[in-house]
Amino acid sequence: MILFFNVFITPKGLKHSYNRNGLKSFDNFDIFYYCLSTIAPIYKWSKIILQIKLDEAYKHREEELKFHIANIFNPPYTLRIGFRNERQKDWIKTIEELDDELIFYSCNHDHIFIDNNYEYFRGCVDVFKKYQNEVGMFALSHYPDYIPLIKTKPYKIDGPVFITDTPESASFTIITKSLWKKWWTEVDFGDAYLPRSDWGAQLVGHNVHHSNFLVPSREIFRHFDGYHNIVNPTSYHMEHFPPLEIPHNYTPNLDKIEKALNFYIGKGPEYDYLYGQNKDFLEHLQREYSNIGKRDPIFRELRD
Repeated sequence: MILFFNVFITPKGLKHSYNRNGLKSFDNFDIFYYCLSTIAPIYKWSKIILQIKLDEAYKHREEELKFHIANIFNPPYTLRIGFRNERQKDWIKTIEELDDELIFYSCNHDHIFIDNNYEYFRGCVDVFKKYQNEVGMFALSHYPDYIPLIKTKPYKIDGPVFITDTPESASFTIITKSLWKKWWTEVDFGDAYLPRSDWGAQLVGHNVHHSNFLVPSREIFRHFDGYHNIVNPTSYHMEHFPPLEIPHNYTPNLDKIEKALNFYIGKGPEYDYLYGQNKDFLEHLQREYSNIGKRDPIFRELRD
């Protein structure tokens, strides 16, 4: 399965407003860090493609982002900072890179893996592989939206998942290569601005009826700010699917430590000892930092 991200990281809010119910708010760049760190280790990716545009407000953190990605992903991977697919022609061109039938497809920067092990997720993917040569989608986000959907449609159960049919345009999901082609090659969108499949009036995904639409029997991923932006939210959404927080000191500020190292360089022999001690500390943090994405996520949820 290919891991594919196509995102724009900006501090600006979008059309939705979220009720975090008094919880602390976090910077979108740091949320993206957390997102990548929780997703990187959950599967043995056949290929990794990361297309990331940064708002001007985050351009100064580009090297920091590269360092983070190098620490949580094993090479080789394709990293394109400053570019993302935004036109139909871009999405069609990407097909050339898709040499696997399943694509973990994310145009979101803020969905977090919250399960306490990887086995359940991997088991769901194994079921989805039965349909990898067909048009299909495995729902990863908006769990509280899809469970009511199951109640209104015929479905079957295959191990850990429900299987039904519905047209959908999600931008955080697993899709088959066949679905990708249907989304982006069967309808001419001209030069429309389409940075994601659920963008604007086009709603690319709604042009396709999914006969193999898989929904997990328990929540695996959650939108960082919860789902209080959905139509007619209730206390149920806040109580059972609340917003998340980044654990304290999850991402150490290595940039400040490196600047501190530079202070000792060239100051004479009396600074050599201090430089050596600080360098050892930096290297220790780098080792710890590189393991963050390989551990089970710190955040835990109790589920029904």
